[in-house]
Amino acid sequence: GDGKRLYVAANGGGGVASLSVVDTDPTSGGYNTIIRTITSASFNSLGGVAVDPTDADRVYVANYGGTVAAFLVNPTPQAVTALNGVTGGSAGIAISSDGKTVMVSNFNSNYVAVYDTVSGAVTQTVTVGASPLAVEFKPGTSTAYIGDYGNTEEPSVVEIGKEITQLSSPQHAHSIGEIIASMGNRARGAAAREHPD
Repeated sequence: GDGKRLYVAANGGGGVASLSVVDTDPTSGGYNTIIRTITSASFNSLGGVAVDPTDADRVYVANYGGTVAAFLVNPTPQAVTALNGVTGGSAGIAISSDGKTVMVSNFNSNYVAVYDTVSGAVTQTVTVGASPLAVEFKPGTSTAYIGDYGNTEEPSVVEIGKEITQLSSPQHAHSIGEIIASMGNRARGAAAREHPD
């Protein structure tokens, strides 16, 4: 995005979920305030949020609790479009650097779904490690790293259109953060946060 907005998924009581838009532009009169709250009857326990790097008005949010995997949200004008094709349980979400591919992790069913952002269709589903949570694309590539919460050994690494591989990592990754480090021709996964046992 343009760095002027922060999107926060919130899940309130009674099943009410919303996506808040926070002004993060220090030159703005509304700096650090919520400038818009987006709701939808289809929102049900929202998960990760990803902003299209090519268009800050295209925001994707994972939908854990419902039958819709994720939504494309346009804050201005406000519009919510469902991304269908997989069942509920969506936790993490990421978008590629070129804005053409969205990947959604399904925590309950141990796979990731790959969406084409133009058609909104699922182009690929890939079985990954147990309870995939965080998703992050390696910048400028079609390779994504998935933090598998239930996998005590390795996160999953998915290259769009190719078979899955595995890399070593600390156990119970919740968030990938800065996961990629260059070590010759080999990348290693690292968890930014671990689940306390």
